[in-house]
Amino acid sequence: ARRDAEDLRRLAGAAADVLEATAVRAALQGAHEVAAVAWERAARHSTLPAETARRLGEAGTSCWRAHHPELGIPLSEEAVAMIDHGPDRALIMLALGDMVAFWTSTQDGVRMMVEEAHAISNEFPAIAASMMSQAGNLAALGGDSREGVYYSRLGESLAEQADPFTQIGCRSITTHLRLVRGEALDLSAELEELEAIGQLVGPDSPDQLVALGQLIVFDMMSLGRWDAADELATRVITQARAAGLRGIESFVHGLRGEVAWRRGRWIEARAEALFEVQFTEEQNGPGGAFAHATLARVEAAMGLFDDSTSNAELVIDRGAEVGMQVLEAWGRHARGLVALAKGDVAAAVIDLERIWEICQQGDIGEPGPLWWHGDLVEAFWRTNRVMDLRRFVEYVRNRSAETGSEWATAIVERGDGLLDSNPALLVQSAERLDSMSAPFEAARSRALIGEIAPPEMFDAELARAFDAFNALGARPWIDRTAVMLGRRAPTVAGPLDVLTRAEQRVAAAVSRGLSNRDAADTLFLSPRTVDSHLQRIYRKLDVGSRTELAILISGTSRSSSFVIDVQRVR
Repeated sequence: ARRDAEDLRRLAGAAADVLEATAVRAALQGAHEVAAVAWERAARHSTLPAETARRLGEAGTSCWRAHHPELGIPLSEEAVAMIDHGPDRALIMLALGDMVAFWTSTQDGVRMMVEEAHAISNEFPAIAASMMSQAGNLAALGGDSREGVYYSRLGESLAEQADPFTQIGCRSITTHLRLVRGEALDLSAELEELEAIGQLVGPDSPDQLVALGQLIVFDMMSLGRWDAADELATRVITQARAAGLRGIESFVHGLRGEVAWRRGRWIEARAEALFEVQFTEEQNGPGGAFAHATLARVEAAMGLFDDSTSNAELVIDRGAEVGMQVLEAWGRHARGLVALAKGDVAAAVIDLERIWEICQQGDIGEPGPLWWHGDLVEAFWRTNRVMDLRRFVEYVRNRSAETGSEWATAIVERGDGLLDSNPALLVQSAERLDSMSAPFEAARSRALIGEIAPPEMFDAELARAFDAFNALGARPWIDRTAVMLGRRAPTVAGPLDVLTRAEQRVAAAVSRGLSNRDAADTLFLSPRTVDSHLQRIYRKLDVGSRTELAILISGTSRSSSFVIDVQRVR
């Protein structure tokens, strides 16, 4: 019986080793869901408690790489309970804290990481440094940039005893958090280093570099460097997909959607946001991601109020549920824009003032990550809260002076123009936003001229606003501006109205220059499906080539004369 038991243990151990080898191969190929299953089975066949714990931890981490925290958390917790100390436990805790922060409680995730980092700082400084820096990043997402920078600086200090790559990673997170806090003017050298790090993202980049890439995309977006953000996002998405890091891939699609929204490329914005939205909705858990907020704002601007409100509230609820105040702020901005577009200005003020409160409480000083300021300026003005408007304009003026933000400066000009009934300042605001390639916001500054001065005196500026809104498909603003100009608002549809969600995603991918096969790989479709969508897109938009489609979607040739015969399409 003893020999039989020993033979069974040897067989189990051999099976566990084979399963581990399978898990390693799967992970190298980016198949992290397969790797997670193999790791867990290897753990269940293990004969030594230490091996069981290590393999369970690897299974949990693989689940997180595949973005399945609901599966990874219990596996990682089981593993941690079996190990008192050591590098295996520390690495498991690094993934576990991340999962907890995004899935159940941001504050709990931060606390777990900080406590573990302190416990291992002397023996394993590299792991402790990474853990402390990530705790800082999560603390900032929770709404406290002061705490975030504090933890990230502790991570930098611990990294002095670690390898150069860990040092660079920790320093990059500190730069990112200091930028969010509003220290851009003091970070010229650090931002140059950050951009240089982003240039290293390419084939066979390690996962840590790909993860840093997503932060750098966010920072380039925040600084209004659209082309740099877009180009890096493409490389990060490519490498994340190759490595099976679907959470990073989907998030960066969402960031690329945010850039497209600001640039007035709303078909692209909606398509990119839908990538992350669809990915989030596939998960076995609550929805609500940053891309839902981007999608909600495009929908609000188009007058799709029910869809917009639904997406915005998903984000607000998710942010409140896990205690991620930055996520809540994005959702509230989307809902505030819906209310502003509908004319429910009092409701808009409630959501937008909450964002101001979050930024002040958390010392989030950089205006670039979320463009909500212009909406609160307009909401205060429309509710005749003049003193609050003056106070807020001064707040934004300080942000402009301390960060050098062109966006903040343009909003100060908009606010001063409304306060002083000065059309020249609104024109100045619009021209600044034009130079930033922000057509929707530029048109909004111009449209406000007709509300503080006789419209007939500024026909040219109002006509520019009307044409911009019409090209974008911004229905609520088209209607308002048409009244000021004494025109009839067009009743024809734009591209966003006639393309399905799937067609918008294909149109955006193809307009970026992807072949049908590459677009299919990107969208997880077959080439035949992409070709079928593309033929319908050509027919609906009355274009005959990929080049015409790209021009139409980028907005470079669109004007108020662009129309679609909806009856013919149907």
